[in-house]
Amino acid sequence: CSHGTLCPISIGTLSKLQRLNLCSNSLTGTLPASWGSLTSLETLCLRFNSLSGTLPESWGGMLSLKELSLDSTRLNGTLPTSWGKLQGIQTLDLEFNSLSGTLPASWGNMSSLQTLFLNSNNLSGNLPASWGDMHAIQTLYPQQEPSHGNLPESWGNMSSLETLYLYVNNLTGTLPSSWKDLNNIQTFVLEYNTLSGTLPPSWGSMSNLQAVYLTSNNLNGTLPASWWSMSSLQFLDLSSNSVSGTLPAAWGSMLNLQELYLNNNPLTGSAARVASRIGAALAAIAAAPSAAFAVGRLSTFSGFGACDDVAMQTVASEMTDDVPIFLEAPLQL
Repeated sequence: CSHGTLCPISIGTLSKLQRLNLCSNSLTGTLPASWGSLTSLETLCLRFNSLSGTLPESWGGMLSLKELSLDSTRLNGTLPTSWGKLQGIQTLDLEFNSLSGTLPASWGNMSSLQTLFLNSNNLSGNLPASWGDMHAIQTLYPQQEPSHGNLPESWGNMSSLETLYLYVNNLTGTLPSSWKDLNNIQTFVLEYNTLSGTLPPSWGSMSNLQAVYLTSNNLNGTLPASWWSMSSLQFLDLSSNSVSGTLPAAWGSMLNLQELYLNNNPLTGSAARVASRIGAALAAIAAAPSAAFAVGRLSTFSGFGACDDVAMQTVASEMTDDVPIFLEAPLQL
């Protein structure tokens, strides 16, 4: 083998090799198919090299593999269906390559997979319903454009999922009510798609959810009152949709909410007139059932998030005897 290239012969014969780290070595060449015989290999890192070629189907034979890092290596081709046999793999990072094709349904058999990064490739097609069998998955970043399709109902079975990134994916369809069973979910990033339909009231049971990004979709209907029970929610962005109706008074009980974005929706009702510099956090304050409750909420938002001193002065000027004057004003978000 020449200097600076992967050598299939010298490494592929090391049958007892468990860990191999060749990250950031300016390596060239292709991934050796013969490495599929490394049945004892548990960790393989080849990130940040200048490799070429495709992902070998034979690597589906690395049955002891737990961690595989191939991000930023200039690889192309498709995702091998045979890799679905890697039932012990826990971390798989293939981001920042030139991979194409669809997401293999067989990968739903990766029952131990906890982290999967496939973003910044050229993948396309639907999100496989079979991936709902990834019960150990915690962080899932499957792709960005040019994918398409619906959000699978079966993904509500990903009982360990904590973070899901699906922004700018040309996704259509509705928000699955079955996803209410994602009891460990903390972050949803579903912005900049073409999702439609209403906000599922059942999602109010996601008590560990901290951040929801749904801006720039085609969502409609009203704001579910049941979402007040998202007791851990800190960030909610529903801007640039077609959500209508009024702000539920129950949302005044979202005691951990720090940022709320409802701008560019046809909302109505007697909540707060919220200036853009003050931020949408005041909308939740204005939904309080009493003036005393609303005043208490002012301190909860710790200065209304990213508001500057001028915005704080604006808020102060709206206060008279501890009662927010803007509670009776029409909502303008």
